[in-house]
Formats: sequence, C-alpha cells, structure tokens
Amino acid sequence: EQLREAERLAGPDASSVAQLGAALAQSGQVPEALREFERAAQLGDLLSRDHNNWGTALAQSGRLEEAIVAFAEAVRLDDTSASAHYHLALALEGVGQRERAREHLTRSAALDPAGRAAQQLRAATP
Repeated sequence: EQLREAERLAGPDASSVAQLGAALAQSGQVPEALREFERAAQLGDLLSRDHNNWGTALAQSGRLEEAIVAFAEAVRLDDTSASAHYHLALALEGVGQRERAREHLTRSAALDPAGRAAQQLRAATP
C-alpha cells in the first residue's frame, strides 16, 4: 500500500511500478505482480534488478521460457549480477538446458563465492 501511495503522489515511472511488482511478488500476489511488471515495461526502460524480479515472478507462475528471457535481459544489463546469473541458471535447469545452466551457475558462484550458487557447486563436488 505504501508503494501504491507513493506512485499516486509522484506519478508512475518504470522504476516505482517495477518496485511495486517486486513487493507484490514477495507478498505472494504473483498475478498482480506480473501485471505491474508489464505496466512498468510500457512506462520505460527497466533496470537489471527489475528484470530479475520480473523473471522470478514469471518462474513462480510456471512461465519458465518467459522467465529465461527476463533473466537473460537482467544479465545483459548487468553481467556482474550474481543473482541474475543464479536465477537464469535455475530457469535453464527447469527447461532441461543443463549445460547453459551450469555456465550461469558457475558465473554466479565466481561473482559471489559465499552465495547460493557457490554453495550448490560445493555440495555437488565430491
């Protein structure tokens, strides 16, 4: 509600609408979140983090192919985002693209040695 009020006062811009989408997704309101991410994209350019959050909401709704597109855009915009590489790896794994998934998992682990990707890789190594 606070984000909606802030948007009402300031007027909609892509960043604030994408933040609203992320907040809705985190609260479990994924269909509403997806509508807000789509609206944000119509308002202007999104940041890497916005595409990453949009991809997460798409993945939560089972739309893995679309999530891959969103995560790939997040990586394109910021190749140093461990989170975007990690989420892209999970989505690629979900559609059976294991080799590409491993590449992004490895990249995420290199960017964040204490992160989830690094932990997964360590757990998988005998």
